[in-house]
Amino acid sequence: MLQGGARAPSVEACRHFRTAGDLVSVKLSRRVAATILMTVVSVLAVGASAQAAPRIVGGSEVPAGGFPWQVALVDAAAPVEGQFCGGTLISPTRVLTAAHCVTDTAPADIAVVANRPTLSDQTVGTAATVSAISVNPDADAYAGVPRNDLALLLLSGPVPNAKPIAITGAQGGSDDSLWAVGKTLSVSGWGALHDPGPFGAVYTADTLRFTTVDRLSDSACTDAYGSSFRTTDMFCASSPGRDSCYGDSGGPIIAPTVASPDPANPADYRLVGVVSWGEGCAQPGFPGVYTRLAAPALRAYATAPNPPIAPTITSPPTITGNPVVGETLSCGPATFSAPPQSTDTFWYTVDVNSPLPYPTAIPDATSATYTLTVADTGLLIACVQHAAYPNADLYAESDLLGPIATSGTPEMPLGAEGQSVLLSYQLAAVTSQLSTLQAQVAGLQAQQQDTAALQAKLKAARAQAAKLRKQLKASRKALKAAKRKAAAKRKRARRAALRAVAHRRA
Repeated sequence: MLQGGARAPSVEACRHFRTAGDLVSVKLSRRVAATILMTVVSVLAVGASAQAAPRIVGGSEVPAGGFPWQVALVDAAAPVEGQFCGGTLISPTRVLTAAHCVTDTAPADIAVVANRPTLSDQTVGTAATVSAISVNPDADAYAGVPRNDLALLLLSGPVPNAKPIAITGAQGGSDDSLWAVGKTLSVSGWGALHDPGPFGAVYTADTLRFTTVDRLSDSACTDAYGSSFRTTDMFCASSPGRDSCYGDSGGPIIAPTVASPDPANPADYRLVGVVSWGEGCAQPGFPGVYTRLAAPALRAYATAPNPPIAPTITSPPTITGNPVVGETLSCGPATFSAPPQSTDTFWYTVDVNSPLPYPTAIPDATSATYTLTVADTGLLIACVQHAAYPNADLYAESDLLGPIATSGTPEMPLGAEGQSVLLSYQLAAVTSQLSTLQAQVAGLQAQQQDTAALQAKLKAARAQAAKLRKQLKASRKALKAAKRKAAAKRKRARRAALRAVAHRRA
């Protein structure tokens, strides 16, 4: 997480663990099973080579009770290990985060964890549900690096004991001095603790961390990132060995308002930015880049009483037909919460027998039907429906079908992701059995009956659950490594498909 700073996992430029650029793959992995823990790494192009990565590098754990405005965005199906971005409570019912963290994401897929500095300690804090997502209409997660990178999460109810933080005043006001060039700012999150490099393992924090970084001049940021950096909606900050990193995206960067601020008192700070992107983590010459909340348009959006609600996918497309060479498959329509300006369809395949299975767009497969060819033999296939909106693009993806056979329908072999899914289901089943046995033990204890036999079963179930958790952890680690290595290829494949169907964005 903080190597002195915090960001989200890398989208190549973005700092979060959720796929922001490769939406197709994210949707796929999230729908494989409701119990699957989040394992995808975000991938966004960062212009020349800038990579948005979320994390805190070079920092330390937040003091007890500190930074109570910081929240974690987690996969609703995996509230402990599914953390992918950060956010900031700006009211008891509203969270400010980065647009690239939640673009093309349904409210039901996210939970907001508040007042829980150690994510694995579920005895404290709250996991709040999200009723609606608002993405800044000016945000662009596909412009190389994220621009105007803001989004709001509207919660289903107020967070208990909430301590929201105030947003800095508009540019040109007295608050400008709080985050002027050279000022020391604090950034926090649960992101990566170090820069993993292109293929290294990512080690994230279980307990909230923070670090301090110094505000840099806009000219220094331009020297580092060229035209990718924009003074209209970005600023940057850096200190040697300290930075935000993968998983910290969407989290806060704050400025103190008093000489000796109390980390537990939001009145002693102002929220001046949101973790957005950067080249690696704590890399010399490449500072972290943050959304500039003092920019008038961005501040107006963040404080709007009725922000625009982003459209969502209400149901994915479905494939009908027999996965056999020569047969024609049909991609049933997806549905969306609001009518799109236009829609189009494309298809892709996945080779599950490859050591690095990744989606490959099928050239010229741009209609709602596709006839399988010999070249598709042994592959899995899926269709994607793209819905275009004035300021958003949704990609609704079907489940994978296959593998494609020359005749009949053979059983699908399990690759790394399939093994992770199977282990997830097995763990869920054992956990359910464990809960049942625990309830039986409690009942017998109340009746003062002999519980030795059930205790033995309970111990065995716990051992089995521990073993499966260990296997699942290893499987997820292998899957993450494979997906990181395949990220660049997935991005090229997706862009090729988008060009083929004349998508508006790369």
